[in-house]
Amino acid sequence: MAAGLADQILVWSLSDTVAYTLESCEWHTSDSLWRLHSSVAQFIQDQLYNFYAHFSEWFNLAEFPGVESQLQPSEVAVFLKSAGAPDAADFSSIEDYDCFSGLCGVIRLRLDQGSLEQIKLAAELFNWTIDSGLLLADTNSQAVIRIGSVEEVAPFLLERILNRLSEDDKLVTAAYQFQPTGIQQRFRSLAPVLRMLSEVVESADWVQNQLALSIFLWIADMYTQELDPERQMGAPMKFEKDSPRPSMANVIENGPAGADGWDSAAVRYEYDSEQDRWLVRKHSPPSRPKVFPNLTDPLACLRFRNLTFSTYDYCPGAQIECPNCGHLNILKKYDGEYSSDGLLVHCDECPCSIAFIAWPTRQDAIAAGARSTVRMFDIMESRDRKFQRDCLRSPSQLPDIDDEDFTLMWDTQKVDGEMYTLLKHGDTVIFKEIAFFEGGFRYKEVAEVLKEKYGERLKDLMPTPSGWLYLGGDSLPALWDAKKARTALFG
Repeated sequence: MAAGLADQILVWSLSDTVAYTLESCEWHTSDSLWRLHSSVAQFIQDQLYNFYAHFSEWFNLAEFPGVESQLQPSEVAVFLKSAGAPDAADFSSIEDYDCFSGLCGVIRLRLDQGSLEQIKLAAELFNWTIDSGLLLADTNSQAVIRIGSVEEVAPFLLERILNRLSEDDKLVTAAYQFQPTGIQQRFRSLAPVLRMLSEVVESADWVQNQLALSIFLWIADMYTQELDPERQMGAPMKFEKDSPRPSMANVIENGPAGADGWDSAAVRYEYDSEQDRWLVRKHSPPSRPKVFPNLTDPLACLRFRNLTFSTYDYCPGAQIECPNCGHLNILKKYDGEYSSDGLLVHCDECPCSIAFIAWPTRQDAIAAGARSTVRMFDIMESRDRKFQRDCLRSPSQLPDIDDEDFTLMWDTQKVDGEMYTLLKHGDTVIFKEIAFFEGGFRYKEVAEVLKEKYGERLKDLMPTPSGWLYLGGDSLPALWDAKKARTALFG
């Protein structure tokens, strides 16, 4: 075994998020490069797509410092084109363009060349792209792939095995006791050997040590065998115990789909004390939740995950038994996961979602006699009518400007108790309309009308700090909408 594996190419890959963990360790011979290429390309392309889907705000806003040093001279043109940047763009301001797409273009270019050296370079750029894109994100998610000889990959694989053993040894509550995993059963007694071996492989030419090489190949072969059953289980989803609990909707959307896919009645959460993780596996449909008498009777008929209240039906203090773990939850006022549609309530003991409290409609508020909420709807509808009446739609609404070229400012200001967006030429307000908090979408709509009126003479529509605040608010996607539109229209 040692002689055969020592001459092969080792590929180790890991994608670890709060939703799932995918890990693989494969050996490839030099005459099966096509298989290696296919496997690596699939992993990289899938993870670029998945990570961007989950962390697009961070990848869009990341500056990717030193990106030019990651590129070969022949790759710069591909990067700039994929990033939507001019051919002569200055890398000192490259963060104004779509760097993530540019890096993806270069990664694809390297993969398309198909040689082992280019595949390894593609993997290195992939690792750098994920690390740099998530540099400022508050997440432990990671994706990495290592390709090379035993000497090159061994330090990373041993570190991974030791980290898994360390995570498994964390103290957990006595309420969750499961049988040791296959990794624990195989490697716990070998921990001292693994630690010594991890020090050995850091030295130069360690592969000349036949004993160390044989031990590593034996360990790597065992670890590969343990990973295979894990992959066959459908890549169970995992949640950090102390991480924000995901909604069932996200569990289903992000869950690995088999031949028959996943549905809300076919998943079950389990807390694995050995891995300190929430696991989600397919199982037979659970029974409907028990809804106690202090909730109205019609709710007792609602199916799991469709236990929906209007705000005025919502009764803090009501008790709901979790259909997943059986824990008796007491609903608390304003306690849950907020969204634009309402409040999603999770079980206190597992990630299962147990109820959804929808925000009230105007009709709900009227029926409940909630005068303050009805007043809020009146104000919102009045603002919307005023906006629809006075907003910028046509170049004919704009004054002529004689300058050969100029920049306009996007500002916000309160006028007569109402917040307005002000378009300024110098100190002169050329147009104003109702401003919307987190209204990044509006930047593109307004800028296109301005470009239609003033053409190439308009060099920029520059938001002030107050303007940026209202465009983005607390929403990174809204901020990115405005930033992306500005780059596309004005460079």
